[in-house]
Amino acid sequence: WSRQAVLPAYLRSVVFVNDSRGFIGTLTQPNMLYETRDAGRSYQDISDRIEGPRPWGICGLWAVNDDVIYGAGWFAAPAHIVKSTDGGQTWTSTPMDAYAGSLIDVYFWDEQRGIAVGGTNGLEADGRALVLLTEDGGETWTTQYVSADPGEWSWKISFPTPTTGYVSVEELDGGFPAKVLKTTDAGVTWTELSIPNSDHLQAIGFITEDTGWASGRGT
Repeated sequence: WSRQAVLPAYLRSVVFVNDSRGFIGTLTQPNMLYETRDAGRSYQDISDRIEGPRPWGICGLWAVNDDVIYGAGWFAAPAHIVKSTDGGQTWTSTPMDAYAGSLIDVYFWDEQRGIAVGGTNGLEADGRALVLLTEDGGETWTTQYVSADPGEWSWKISFPTPTTGYVSVEELDGGFPAKVLKTTDAGVTWTELSIPNSDHLQAIGFITEDTGWASGRGT
């Protein structure tokens, strides 16, 4: 690996639409979105391209194709979805407080159908992990999962196949065994998988339906 750039921001998410063009989401106001067009050698702050109420940060990014890109943020309230349909030239930001207290990651199967994950009440002790589903490109959302345990939120998404996917769950205090959410019907229903002797999961990645990794604070 070689260093490509140093940006004045807390970097949180990255997505590339091709070998040269990509985007980085950050947790730093006001420069929460960067673009590169030269394979990461240089970056431009494009936060001013976002129309509408801007999120405090962009924790997750997903590119459906060269033109349609979605983002979600941030890990604490308030929650927003950002979207571009012209390859990142313009972006719109939609408040999601009617559906979620926080949003951390986003995944789309195509331009219309996708999920966003986060929590019902930001980082509050009574917040619960949350999975939202849209069938119309983010115009409307339905709640597909809310955890029973308080003080936790959904973190990151991994889909090794179109139908089987996983979501890591982070906890506020680590009082419960760590858990991972799993779907086998493309996000319609979710089951909890408990991981004994662990807590505070954040990252997750699966290469097949069965083989994957998850990590968090100290685990």
